[in-house]
Amino acid sequence: MNTLIYSWEVAHLGIRDPESITWMGSRRFTTTDENPASIYVIELQRGRPAVMVNVVMSGLPAPYRRASENLGFEGVAYVPADEAY
Repeated sequence: MNTLIYSWEVAHLGIRDPESITWMGSRRFTTTDENPASIYVIELQRGRPAVMVNVVMSGLPAPYRRASENLGFEGVAYVPADEAY
């Protein structure tokens, strides 16, 4: 059984179609937006609006842009040791 603990609105950050969320540590999370394909670092604190920390990537490399309007990131992982996504 799933139980919703808390939710945040992210539309004010420009995130229209969030596809995943990954905990980075503390109150920081990485999330993706499918179209345009983007990776964001956001900060979430209970009782406060979500805050944009960093835009890691916005848009796909040229060879993939023509493929489809529904082409984007479906998930993201973060590797702290390498600071890589």
